[in-house]
Parts: sequence; C-alpha cells; structure tokens
Amino acid sequence: MDEGARVILDPTGGQIHLANGMLLKIAKDRERGLLEFRGNTWRQSAMTISTPLFEGVDEEFELANRRPKISTKQLWHEHLGHPGRDKSRAIVDKLKGESVIALDPDTALTCEQCIQSKSTVAWMGRGSGERAAGPLDLIHIDLTIDSSHVTEYTCTLVLVNDYSKYVHAQPLLRKSHTFTQLKRIVSFLETQMDRKLKAIRSDQGTEWKSNEALEWSLSKGIEWQTTVGYNSRQNGQVERMNRSLGEKMRTLLMQRSLPKRFWPHAIRAAAFKLNLTPSVDREFPYQLMFRRSPE
Repeated sequence: MDEGARVILDPTGGQIHLANGMLLKIAKDRERGLLEFRGNTWRQSAMTISTPLFEGVDEEFELANRRPKISTKQLWHEHLGHPGRDKSRAIVDKLKGESVIALDPDTALTCEQCIQSKSTVAWMGRGSGERAAGPLDLIHIDLTIDSSHVTEYTCTLVLVNDYSKYVHAQPLLRKSHTFTQLKRIVSFLETQMDRKLKAIRSDQGTEWKSNEALEWSLSKGIEWQTTVGYNSRQNGQVERMNRSLGEKMRTLLMQRSLPKRFWPHAIRAAAFKLNLTPSVDREFPYQLMFRRSPE
C-alpha cells in the first residue's frame, strides 16, 4: 500500500484513496464475503475503476447541485438587500436601460425570507416639522436595545439624516458608549461633507441628558430637539428606520441560515444596502448625502 493512502470501508465495499490523488473502488462479493477489484490484474483494476479524486466525487458539490436552483431575479433581489415591491420599482426606474439589472418588483411578494421577517408594527407617521432643506440640517438619533445577550453587543446607535434618509447603524458594547460614538460619527460626517450639523432630534433617553452632551451641543451651536415623552411619532423618521433595519437584518440572517449572534454584522450590512437603495420618490440616500454616485 502506498504511503499516505487511506482505506474507507462500508457495507457494500469501500474505497482506497491513494496519495497520488487516485481513487480505487472496492466491491464486496456477497457469496464469498470478499472485497474485490475489477479486472484480472492490479494494473487493469487501477485503469478501469480509478478516477481523479476530485472528479465527480465531491459530496458537497453534489449536494449543492441537488438544491433548488435560485432564479436570476431572486438573486438580484437578495443582492440588493431584499427591497420591497415599491422600492424595487424605484430601483428599476432609476436604473432603466441597465441591462445587467434583472430585478422583478413582484419577487418581494414571493421571497420566503421577506415574508418571514416582516413585522406588523403600525405605521409611525413621518413626525412633526418640515423636511430638512439640506444634508446635516437635521439628524434623528435613537438607541435600540438587544436583550437577547447572544453577543457582547448590547445595543445599536441609529442615526438617520432627515434630508437624504442616509442611515448609520453602529452596534455598541455598552449603553454608556453611546454619546462618545455619536460625537465620532458627527465629526466624521462634518469632515467628509465640509458642513456643520445644525440640529439633532432624539427622545428623552438618559443617554442624551448628560451635562457632557448639553455642553457639547452648545459649544458646537447644535440645536438639540427632544420629543414629548411616550410619543415616538414625533421622531417617526428614526422609528420607521429601526423597523426597516430590523426586518432587513432578520432577512439577511435567514437568507444565509446564520445564528442570531451575527446580528451586529447583519445590521450594518442592512444599513449599507438601505443607503444604496433609492427611495420611492427620491434618489439614492448615499448620493443625496455625499453628492456623488455610489460605486
């Protein structure tokens, strides 16, 4: 037997995996109870039954071939982050003439992951006040808590730009890290866009009521707007975005059969895909925010 060869036996016979990558199959003679090769000689046996190790014997490949085929339209639907039917129509209209896009808006109605992940939370309304006139005129912020304790991350800071609907989702290890992360994100956006933030809208959570937060907003000339207690409709922009992020995050996890512990990665991916999906009546959020086309 060659050095490095492996022998695998089963009730019907077995296989010999040679070190040179060849595979010899052995058949069991039921009458005599012996294992036999085909052919009268070893050479004939090797020539008649040996095949390259990775030619047609890859079980994972065979299993993949037996799985239901995914249509091109479904693949595009998944690649674009499972947009709803209205969003899909906006994408098709926006990219009209792009032959590489094979997206069918009706796919959203039959996608298994989309159907399973949709929630039934009532519509929140767009909130009070008029829409901002430009980027960084107003951002909505909120902190969502994850109580499952499946990872070391406990919450997510969500920011929504009122003008562009651009969203930033940042998982956090501790609630106490919220304000520090908010300052970093605001600093990044102001530097990249060469603009100053004018106003922030939030609920009355304790994470926004510290003296440090008050002094920071006053020193930067930022108006900090707070909603009336127990009235999330006044900050409807971010409340609706929380729902969209949650639905898309669950969809992405189910699409790849990933356990919930991957939610911090999935929610950031969800935000990324939302920023590259045009609104029903507007442009790409990323494009409106940074004044350049996404590439």
